[in-house]
Amino acid sequence: MGLCLRWRRLGFPLPEFRRCELHTVREASAPTPPHWLAERFGLFEELWTAHVKKLASMTQKKARAIKISLPEGQKVDAVAWNTTPYQLAHQISVTLADTAVAAEVNGELYDLDRPLETDCHLRFLTFDSPEGKAVFWHSSAHVLGAAAEQQLGAVLCRGPSTESGFYHDFFLGKERTVRSAELPILERICQELIAAAQPFRRLEASRDQLRQLFKDNHFKLHLIEEKVTGPTATVYGCGMSVDLCRGPHLRHTGQIGALKLLTNSSALWRSLGAPETLQRVSGISFPKVELLRNWEARRKEAELRDHRRIGKEQELFFFHELSPGSCFFLPRGTRVYNALVAFIRLEAEIQGCLDFLRCVYSVLGFSFHLALSTRPPGFLGEPRLWDQAEQVLQQALEKFGEPWDLNPGDGAFYGPKASWSHT
Repeated sequence: MGLCLRWRRLGFPLPEFRRCELHTVREASAPTPPHWLAERFGLFEELWTAHVKKLASMTQKKARAIKISLPEGQKVDAVAWNTTPYQLAHQISVTLADTAVAAEVNGELYDLDRPLETDCHLRFLTFDSPEGKAVFWHSSAHVLGAAAEQQLGAVLCRGPSTESGFYHDFFLGKERTVRSAELPILERICQELIAAAQPFRRLEASRDQLRQLFKDNHFKLHLIEEKVTGPTATVYGCGMSVDLCRGPHLRHTGQIGALKLLTNSSALWRSLGAPETLQRVSGISFPKVELLRNWEARRKEAELRDHRRIGKEQELFFFHELSPGSCFFLPRGTRVYNALVAFIRLEAEIQGCLDFLRCVYSVLGFSFHLALSTRPPGFLGEPRLWDQAEQVLQQALEKFGEPWDLNPGDGAFYGPKASWSHT
């Protein structure tokens, strides 16, 4: 409630009640949010009000009938600057509207609540697609950033999606780090933001407006000067959090069915000055709780098969903190390693001989025919070793790709052989 009172004193319009709810629930234990959080939110609300008026004007001036082409070849009618992809998804199927996370319009990713502007090809993206996962996890990173701002007073840097989840880098000061014990707290705040179903609101801002929005964030100011080449760039608001971002995003945070924070570590921000140490928190999220449970089960199984753990337990190798990327073999591991190298080397040497044979004979204009000769009746040695040697020769001949014949019993008494005749 204290933050809401501060908004009134600053003259900013109050957000709807659900945005204050987080702070009333955690009022006794939550730290005081930084002053710039309310100031930035107030400026965003002013820009959003102007954006809504501009959009209404565009709807009146440029509204016209347009045709939307769907992947199945179907065409549907829409109204420019009025109809959104979400509305079209709802017309097709309620299930599609509930599961879609973003759209692809003429090959470009698009917010579901962003009005369509002209005739286009439209494709809906769900979490099952790689593009859908990227949007879903990118939005989850924004939720994590909002939690870090509210709980830690973090200065946000970057929060992308990855192939296996998301992370957010932020600055807490030169001496402050994120402790492992703080991850459950951040995760709880993320859950509260998700439960509030905060909408992701997109608007375009001028370079001057961007500088004003992020005047207290030197990372964003650097990105504005370096990356924003046009007169405007997009920002997204989600609750009190406002971030410089190209998007697109989910319609609202309530689409995140389950979220789990995994690790905390450090990262570096490199600009023209000296590198700054950032705090990195990574996580994973899914549309449904069952998907998170399945992921946790698969992760637990993978940990049981982790070669780094098994190798140390079986005394095959060890690692040292002074060289964390190096594996130091113990006697048992050395024997296993040498056995594998010998096996690979044997087949590679045979393959190399055959390749050399083909190269030389092709230069001389000769053709040749290959044959595999196996053990004779009076062979020496163990059958197991003969089986292995014959198998290696056969695999090399098959990989070589030229036709060959099998000559049973024509090998030398000491080993099988690959022979050839030329014409």
